[in-house]
Amino acid sequence: MRIYISGPMRGISELNYPEFNRVDDILVKMGYEIKNPAKAFDGKGGGAEGVSFEECMRQDIKDILECDGMVMLDGWEKSEGANIEVKVAIGLGLKFYKLKDIGPNDYLLEKYDPKDVGKKFCGDKLKWSKMLWIQLTEVMKVLQHGSIKYGWSNWVKVGREDYDDAIFRHLIKYYTEGERDKDTNLHHFAHVICNALFLMWFDENEKKGKNG
Repeated sequence: MRIYISGPMRGISELNYPEFNRVDDILVKMGYEIKNPAKAFDGKGGGAEGVSFEECMRQDIKDILECDGMVMLDGWEKSEGANIEVKVAIGLGLKFYKLKDIGPNDYLLEKYDPKDVGKKFCGDKLKWSKMLWIQLTEVMKVLQHGSIKYGWSNWVKVGREDYDDAIFRHLIKYYTEGERDKDTNLHHFAHVICNALFLMWFDENEKKGKNG
């Protein structure tokens, strides 16, 4: 079986070549044929230093086309290039693996599913496009209903125990009377979330008070 090694390079000391080459050596000793991007341009471990990202990716994709599987190095999910490689490999039906250390100089290839990571090359940026905006709008309607009835800032003056009670009350009503509150005609869970947000606010402000 021919295996391609995929992992992060840019932003890592020595472009992470020592790790690529370490895994390369281990896999060769295990009897596999290897395509190592750290050796893609000169075959001596010097790798693609000074070569454009686009040119590297073209060569990497050519190498992936010749492979049956892909070994993923730690941190691949934060690498733009590795994410592209994974997409290509998934489209080609390659198998994915992680190299597992099971003892002194003893290793095995463990099956791995890159889809489980569920990360795109965006670091820790929040994916606001995935927010459930329709449901969140219903929570806002609960807040607005209360503001019309009591005033926008009145909830701050209410004891947190009242919001604990309200959460349990709406949960009980959901399971015994149906999903909609009879007073507002809004989902009981929207009421639960709104009350939980009030409690979160109290928690944060109590911490600030203690630290201040």
